[in-house]
Amino acid sequence: MVEIELTSDRDQIVGQHQPGSSEAPAPSHVGASVGSGVLNMSNTILGAGMLALPHALAQSGLLVGLLLLALFAALSLLGLHLLSAAADLAGRPSSFYAVAEKAVPGSGLLIDAAIAVKCFGVATAYLIIVGDAMPQAVEAFGATGLLLDRRTWTLGAAVLVSPLAYLKQIDALRHTSLLALLSVLFVTVLVLLFALRPGAGFDPCAGPRRPPAAPCRGAVPLATSMGATLGALPTFVFSFTCHQNIISVTNELRAPTPRRALIVIGTAVGLAFVQYATLGTA
Repeated sequence: MVEIELTSDRDQIVGQHQPGSSEAPAPSHVGASVGSGVLNMSNTILGAGMLALPHALAQSGLLVGLLLLALFAALSLLGLHLLSAAADLAGRPSSFYAVAEKAVPGSGLLIDAAIAVKCFGVATAYLIIVGDAMPQAVEAFGATGLLLDRRTWTLGAAVLVSPLAYLKQIDALRHTSLLALLSVLFVTVLVLLFALRPGAGFDPCAGPRRPPAAPCRGAVPLATSMGATLGALPTFVFSFTCHQNIISVTNELRAPTPRRALIVIGTAVGLAFVQYATLGTA
């Protein structure tokens, strides 16, 4: 049995210098900061799937869509908190294997296999998105030849990110996470520009692919049919997927108390909800 005593952040800091003590305090930079944890968790949550949210809100209706978004944000937060708490009980540093073995002895390999398949699928989906999107993006700048071949960009993306997979800690990805989140912010600004000032020099519907006299904006119902809403449900469910990283992120936290872990979880999920609601509504 592993006993876990929940104490305050101050008590959890290893080597905390006390008045009158002759021992030097431990370096304060050991471990990842809360900010780093938020960056990496937010980057895991926010992805290309956010581009499907406007369609999901259109299918379910604006009011129903926002309520579903809030519901699944709350459920995701609860799930992340429970996983972090389970890792505390299993003993830090922990893993999904250790948590699974504590819960159901002999299930560790099965859980690891499930997570591996899930992560492989997500990684493959991103390579497909890069291969589809980049040729269209560079074509606007006059690119020709190999630069318009999706295989060039798929292979290039795989080569670029492969070395990052060998880093020993997720905390080392905080800089790439920041860059990714800035890209997400850029996309959101573009969507807001179109929503607030349609036709003011920025019309994504313009071009040869748009049928004559086709409306760029659709209707904005508050609610739709049950069938349409159920069809949009998977988009909402998977919008907050990041659970595969929660144990690693909280393992690396400096003074990994339940309170600090909950701050990381709540901030990351909250930021994602605001981002999704803004982009989906606009």
